Amino acid sequence: MKARRRIGKEIQDLKKQIIQVGDRNARYKGRQTFSSTKSEIVDPRILARFEHASKLVGIDETKAEIIKLLGKENGQVPRQQQLKIVSIVGFGGMGKTTLANQVYQDLKGEFQHRAFISVSQNPELMKILRTILSEITGISYPGTEAGCIEQLIDKIKDFLADKRYLIVIDDIWDIKHWEVILCALADNHYENRVITTTRDRDVARKVGGAYELKPLPDETSKILFFGRIFGVNNDCPDDLVEVSETLLKKCGGVPLAIITIADYIIQGDRLIWRWICEGFLNGV
Repeated sequence: MKARRRIGKEIQDLKKQIIQVGDRNARYKGRQTFSSTKSEIVDPRILARFEHASKLVGIDETKAEIIKLLGKENGQVPRQQQLKIVSIVGFGGMGKTTLANQVYQDLKGEFQHRAFISVSQNPELMKILRTILSEITGISYPGTEAGCIEQLIDKIKDFLADKRYLIVIDDIWDIKHWEVILCALADNHYENRVITTTRDRDVARKVGGAYELKPLPDETSKILFFGRIFGVNNDCPDDLVEVSETLLKKCGGVPLAIITIADYIIQGDRLIWRWICEGFLNGV
């Protein structure tokens, strides 16, 4: 009897230990989830999409050119035209997403059905197609669930068969991904417009309507750089003008590079400014 009681007590102790270990494990996982969420990196394309128009510099001319390529005449997109595509191409940091979004914001009021989708380097095509279906139809994302990609393509194409639409497909890396999305875009001889962005000239050429985004001119680069730091007055101290201009040449008219360096300077002081400049000039 004593042995049985001892064994029973040991079993109860083991059960308590198992419960305690389970509780600790659950708490650890909770902390781990919170930590990973907290440190999640924000996609720069998201920030580019929601950049306020007042902060943008040197975009008006290129925006007008894109709108012209899309066939907009006399303030309106002409009706009864086949699907028109413009593909904005340029290397990373050139502002392709920002430009595409500004054109999208200007034109979206003329289209009842519209969508803005980012593809990226390793896309989930099922998720992308579901997002397109959700945005053009107004159906909640969970309501777009389908058995396969072919079914989603059919649903999108059927819906757009007699609709006018404006769709932006941002950041295409592989022409195969575009070809799948294109299968869902109905060409119904209305004034439908599609804008794509890519870093790959070959992809842009195959998509069609390639528009190569150029670096910012020197004067526009200065306006962006100094305006980011000093505001609309651009009051740069005389002792920092020369080193700043040399730094801007290193940035090569790439908006993202200019903005990144300016933001570093905003967080520091003149000493950090000179340190950054010297680092760039010495190839650091």
